[in-house]
Parts: sequence; structure tokens; C-alpha cells
Amino acid sequence: MRMEKKIVCYVVFWGLLSLNACKDYMQKNKTTTVTVEIMKVNTYSDTLYQNYIGKIEEEFSSSLSFFVPGNVEQVYVKEGQYVDKGQMLASLNRENLQSTNDAAMAMLKQAEDAYHRMEQLHKNGSVTELQWMDMLTQLEKAKSSANIASKNLSAADLHAPFAGIIGKRNIEKGMYVMPTMEALSLLSNKNVNIKVAIPENIISSIYSGQKAKIRVAALNNRLYEGRVEKKGIVANPLSHSYEVIIPVSNADKQLMPGMICSVSILANDSIPYIVLPLQAVKLSHTGKHYVWLAKDSTAHKQYVVTGPLQKNGIVILDGLQLNDRVIVKGQQKVSEGSKINIR
Repeated sequence: MRMEKKIVCYVVFWGLLSLNACKDYMQKNKTTTVTVEIMKVNTYSDTLYQNYIGKIEEEFSSSLSFFVPGNVEQVYVKEGQYVDKGQMLASLNRENLQSTNDAAMAMLKQAEDAYHRMEQLHKNGSVTELQWMDMLTQLEKAKSSANIASKNLSAADLHAPFAGIIGKRNIEKGMYVMPTMEALSLLSNKNVNIKVAIPENIISSIYSGQKAKIRVAALNNRLYEGRVEKKGIVANPLSHSYEVIIPVSNADKQLMPGMICSVSILANDSIPYIVLPLQAVKLSHTGKHYVWLAKDSTAHKQYVVTGPLQKNGIVILDGLQLNDRVIVKGQQKVSEGSKINIR
């Protein structure tokens, strides 16, 4: 009798255990419906600008140095100062150069006096042709020495070869400088270049002559305009971007090398394009962008090619069609094939 009761208890126990296990299995495999919000894909037909960050650089620069060695007597400019063409920038001590010049001039005067005396003798035939040629040679040597000494004296003053901004000042009063040493660097700012790094997925849409608007925050958001002049053909290996150059006139001389600016490049005049809310576009572990589409009450992943950011979202260049239903809220709760309830 006791044995029968034990058997009954075991049967009941395992039956209840099996029932609970089935219940848990059913709950775990029960399909969860996710409530989402969608947005139907529509196109905009408006002027599309691609927005980037740019850096202002000089049109060209020059490394200035003295033609002769010597001690710096005076430096008249400082870094960042605007200078005019021909303006004196720095000078060397003239004492030794002046002495050399005076000696060369004295030798020239002596050679000229000797020439005039021998000239009469040569006309009278009192000197040989060899003596006369030696006299002419000595005169030319004296002239050459005097010319070199005069140029070296003038080279004690360093002048600006063109108008621009002093970039670097590498000399101070009392320093001894050599002709190979850079004394100052001069940056031309009549025009400036805006350098912009363009991502590799956008560079194919950039071409020479494209309009661009440049806004400089450091100048109270002053607006400048220019056109794309050149785009690089070799990508930066780290950022996978290409360098684009936009020349801009700097007539008011307010644009300074090193300033950061926002650059808007005209992508097209007026063609349809798609814009999605930024939060609707996700980035996969492989670096590709994707969105979730609502199809037949289920969620499906769709890879897309993104473009520039706009005020109302991000431009989609490829991957979507008109009237596609993109999940814009609740997409973080779905996976491929998830059942969804559109609110």
C-alpha cells in the first residue's frame, strides 16, 4: 500500500514539473510585438549644401633671410603683424659692412685715377699693349669689388618682397645670423585658401567650380563666398578623406591663417533627395549605416549610403525608395523579423 502511494506521489510530482517546464517554454517562445513609429520616405527638391569644417591657410608663404652674415641690429616687426611690400623688417649691424664698402670704393677711385693717367700714355704709345690690358683688368676688378661691397651694405636691411602677415619671427636683437638661416616667414593674405577634408563617399560629387559659402565664427559669423578650385587625388590614410581647396578673396584682410570656419558646398542646384531624422540611422559593427524598415508588420534591416548633415536630419544618397516606411521610434527594440505594431 505504501509502495503504491509513493508511486502516485512520484507521478504527480513529475507531472507538475513537466507542466511548469512547458509553461516556461511557451512564455520564452512567445512572440513579442514591439510598438514603433514610422516615417514614410519622401523627397525634398531644394538647393542642397554639404556642410564641413575648414581651415584658413595663406595663399603662399616665403622664408626670408639676410643675404650676408652679421649681428642683428634691430627687428621692426612681430608675429601676426601686417606689412606692406618694401617695408623694412629687420637690419644688421653695418659697421663691418660699411668699412668693407669704404675700402672697396677707395680702391676703385685709385684704379680709376691710374686708368686716366695711363690712358694718355697709351694714346702716346708710351706703354705696351700688355701693360694697358693689365690696367683695364685691375679697373674691372676694382669695379666688381665696389659693386659687391655696395650690395652687401644694402643687404644689411631686410625688406618685405610682398604685402602679407609675419608668420614666424626667428631672430632677436644681438643674434648672429647666417645667410642660410630663416629670419622671418612672410605669409601672403591678399587671397587665402580654405582647406576642407571631404569623406571618400562624398568626394565623387565634388568638382571644380562648385559654389561654396564660408562662415567664420571668429569674425562674428562673417560670410564669404568662393568656388572649389582643386580636389586631392590621394586620400588621407587615417581619416579616409580628400583635401579640397577653395580660394577666397581677402580684400578686407580680416581672414587670418589658422582660423577655423564652416564651409557649405553646393551639392546641386535643385534635385530630389531624402532626409531622415538622425536617430533613425544606425551604424553597424562593420562601419556601414542602416535603418529599420516596416514591411508586413515586421522589421527588416536596410543598409543605406549617407550624405551630409542637414538642419532637419541626414541626407540618404542610396538604399531607400519613395514611400518606404522607416522606423523612427522604437527601432532600438527590434531585430530582423521582429513583429511590430505601428502606432
